[in-house]
Amino acid sequence: MWLVTCDFLTTQAGNIEFGIAVHKGNPGLYGFSQGAAVVTALSKPGVAEGFGAKRTWRFVICACGVPPPGDGTVDLPSLQISGVRDPFRAASKALADVYEDPMLLEHAGGHELPLKLRHDARFKDALDAFFDHSPALFCEEAWDAPPPPPPSPG
Repeated sequence: MWLVTCDFLTTQAGNIEFGIAVHKGNPGLYGFSQGAAVVTALSKPGVAEGFGAKRTWRFVICACGVPPPGDGTVDLPSLQISGVRDPFRAASKALADVYEDPMLLEHAGGHELPLKLRHDARFKDALDAFFDHSPALFCEEAWDAPPPPPPSPG
């Protein structure tokens, strides 16, 4: 996965600025709960560029997520994971609707990713199906370019 660092900086005028830095690792973003709203908002066309970054990731995985405010859709492959007992399950459905073609995966738990999912064959099969769906999206050879530089603090 890509590592996204978010920094809130206070300028001399007292204004708060937001900066993001995307660091190369693998070609996707992951967000849990409100983090899913952040990675979704950043994945909408033109948003990352508005923060001085570049949308270089090729897929998004959201777990027990909530939608970001605003309009627009995300045109990247997406895996949306939610718990059937999650009190925010309706919000996870609304988040999935932000994506053009999400793959949905539910587990029996709540607002969590239970550790026992590591041994759940159905869950593993769904992950494999997501990553096998478009192998070219995840090809390491496509990631020879250096990562974008982090935003400057001032």
